[in-house]
Amino acid sequence: MTDEPIRAPCPFCYRRGGAIIVDFDGVDSGGVPCLIHSLPPCETYLRLNADEFIAAIIERKHLS
Repeated sequence: MTDEPIRAPCPFCYRRGGAIIVDFDGVDSGGVPCLIHSLPPCETYLRLNADEFIAAIIERKHLS
């Protein structure tokens, strides 16, 4: 895994400047990945848990 967090625009609110950060630091030694949204978080991020949020991106629901 990478030591640097992955930063990208939030696909659900990027037009308003929202961004997400995924941090895998410590996963190799038993840690848990962390998904963070810039403030204020979008409604989609608040409504879904991290697994559901990533699944919605994979399913391209942000395009509908």
